Amino acid sequence: MLGDDWLFFTPNTQKVYSITVYDDGNQAYEQYVNEWLIIGKWLGKRALVNVQNPSIIIDSISKWKLRKI
Repeated sequence: MLGDDWLFFTPNTQKVYSITVYDDGNQAYEQYVNEWLIIGKWLGKRALVNVQNPSIIIDSISKWKLRKI
């Protein structure tokens, strides 16, 4: 996906997040159900997969833009 520094893993389905800020090119994802699982991390960034549609993946979003639901 993005680079060797990222740590990717199987998501914890008990930890669902919503996105609180859609910016930096992530505005296109506002149309999907706002329920996401974390599948990777690197520094202050997270990679996400949509709960309802697992083919929708956000490659990188700042972790401060997420809220656990």
